[in-house]
Amino acid sequence: FGAPNAYVYLGRIARIIRPDLEWHELDENTQRDIMHLAIHLAHNWDLFVTMDNLILLQSKVLLSDLGLRVMSPEDALKTVNEMKSG
Repeated sequence: FGAPNAYVYLGRIARIIRPDLEWHELDENTQRDIMHLAIHLAHNWDLFVTMDNLILLQSKVLLSDLGLRVMSPEDALKTVNEMKSG
């Protein structure tokens, strides 16, 4: 995965993103998205930027349950600009 403990987060993230499906039922794209989120979380990076509506719809839960901050490109740019000016 590129991060030593990223695999630990796969199940938790999958249950947040698609609680109605088991891992083997997820399409390949959704599995990859979840893997990317797990790597991001394992590295403790600050912000995950995506255009994926499925992930964006769960951004509040990802933040509250896992501390994973997810934003659209537009919101991320706005946040960075606010940080630079403030």
